[in-house]
Amino acid sequence: MSKINNKYLRAILKIIILIAIIFFVLYASFLYLRFGMTGTLFPAPTLRQTERFFESNREDFLIVAQYLSNTNYTSIGITDSSPSIMENASGHVQFSARGETERIIVSDENVSEAIRLILNSGYRIISRYSYGVVFTRWFMMDNSRGIVYSIDGRIPDSDTILFLTELHPLSEENWFFFIENFSEYRQGIRPD
Repeated sequence: MSKINNKYLRAILKIIILIAIIFFVLYASFLYLRFGMTGTLFPAPTLRQTERFFESNREDFLIVAQYLSNTNYTSIGITDSSPSIMENASGHVQFSARGETERIIVSDENVSEAIRLILNSGYRIISRYSYGVVFTRWFMMDNSRGIVYSIDGRIPDSDTILFLTELHPLSEENWFFFIENFSEYRQGIRPD
């Protein structure tokens, strides 16, 4: 009788372990799909991956960059995980400019939809600084990667991306892939 019970217990244990493995794989897949390549679980996006994504979503990036370029605010931050972005009752995106207490409502449905699509596709932060619009895809501690749009045609520098260490032009004029790395920046490494 005890041999039969041990057999069943082993079979049940194997089933439980298999279910736990399947659950872990599904959970990791969910994290990947929902949060893109952010943090330590997933590798940083490469120039090639970023270029392909930009090419297939060019219109959304152009819409958001144009909108943020034409605002009266020189410093704006929109994130996917904070109350700085949300939808109002009519479905329009609204956010707060840095240092401002008022909420900015994006009443243009094309802009609202483009912001939602970019953030839902794995980009974590959309920000505007002085003369650049930055779309951050991946970040971990003192490193980040993403796309930057130059509002006035200048090559982005540390005024736009604080610890800029690499900058590569994308296929569209005034658009660049960037890598920001504090450790390398501190050692004097800058884009060519």
